[in-house]
Amino acid sequence: MSRNDHSFSERDIDDHELDGLSDAQLDAELAATDPWLAPSLAHILAPPADLQRRTTSVVREGLLARSTVDTAVGMLSVGVQTLRLLFTPPSSQENTP
Repeated sequence: MSRNDHSFSERDIDDHELDGLSDAQLDAELAATDPWLAPSLAHILAPPADLQRRTTSVVREGLLARSTVDTAVGMLSVGVQTLRLLFTPPSSQENTP
């Protein structure tokens, strides 16, 4: 593919030329290289409008599920400890002064 076979830019930029450029310099190079690439990338990489609502919903559901499991395990362990105290014979060390 020759230099004139593609429509990306009039001049090609080596990746190593871009190392160490500030954001402003990189934006200027991007604008000079390809006028439609920057707006296209901004559109593609923009977060969805409902991202906050979806994130809040997922986090809330996760915390609720974790809280429910924690409560169930806590109540089960209290029941197990109670049964152990009720049905375990006292040890001989507890009876001696």
